[in-house]
Amino acid sequence: MGFRFLKLFAIFGLSALAACQTPSGTNPDRLHGAFFTANGSNGGTYGDFTADLNAAIPDPAAVTLVLFNHGTSAGGLDQKCRPQKALPRFFAAMAENLPEAVIYYPCSDVLGGNAGASQSRQIYQLRGEEIAALLDRFIAHGVAPGRIVLVGHSGGGSAVMVAAAEAAGKFAAFVASAPGHGYAYLGRDAGNNPLLSGQVYGWQQALEEAAGPGLVLAYQGDRFSPPGDLEFLAGREGVELVNVEIARCGRLAPHGFIWSPCFAKRYGEQVLEFMARHGALELPAGATADIVAPRQYGRKPTPNPTRNSLAACYRSSARPVSKCRRACAACYRATSSCRPTRRWPFRAPAPGPRRPTA
Repeated sequence: MGFRFLKLFAIFGLSALAACQTPSGTNPDRLHGAFFTANGSNGGTYGDFTADLNAAIPDPAAVTLVLFNHGTSAGGLDQKCRPQKALPRFFAAMAENLPEAVIYYPCSDVLGGNAGASQSRQIYQLRGEEIAALLDRFIAHGVAPGRIVLVGHSGGGSAVMVAAAEAAGKFAAFVASAPGHGYAYLGRDAGNNPLLSGQVYGWQQALEEAAGPGLVLAYQGDRFSPPGDLEFLAGREGVELVNVEIARCGRLAPHGFIWSPCFAKRYGEQVLEFMARHGALELPAGATADIVAPRQYGRKPTPNPTRNSLAACYRSSARPVSKCRRACAACYRATSSCRPTRRWPFRAPAPGPRRPTA
């Protein structure tokens, strides 16, 4: 009962804030994003976009352009601009190994509405409209529509599918990784909640209008974009829905699987083949192996013993969360890296041998 009350309180809070969220205009001093090419990356403010575009794509007729749109922040209202950190290594490896490939990571200062706002004010809708308008600038520069691929993750995946509906015929294909409506974290029954069902329905309608060809990736165990929420896309003309298995892939949360070396190794070839099949990409012999090769993804991170001990505390005892946190208080205060991913509220396992009190 208490958890349901908190969910309702959160929803009402989102609704109350919606009136304060208004889309902002493009600020010329904000970062427009970054271009990634075989020669490195470059980016700047909105005022620098034309110069950066000319530098990154001097010969637009010979370029395959991939627009990668990341998801929204934790609040679901905006998008943080951090191209160097947020671009998955798989796509950076494409730019490094395919001279024709240019990856563009667009940023935005648009703010979206919350649960109380209309579907037209949701951040994925506004970002999708931005991306559709951005395509006109690339096409005007000389990039062929048949060599443009839209890629997005999470809320960014929903945004590229909105752009695919808004700009049909101005791109070759789209790839949507774990597209979501933004309210799944409130519970699996978001679609049946009277306060959210309208948002979920509007999101489904927006995605159903996407013009293919498209590849949609759903990750098993993803609580931010559950595969069940995407089943309505199965059988849609021009859309391929792939349920991705992520077993035995380290500690990475399912929603972030696209950043994992496992994604490149297991599904990278499928993504590249999809792009090539629809004419947007040419794959020379050996290029695929170079892009998905393990050496592209560096060494495995050093295990964090503090994080491991905290996780062990959860598993081996019936202690409440607060006591487990106090057991690793120094690490917990210093960084979020030792916090294991757990659903809230935490439900303790069956009583077992307790660890000695520190």
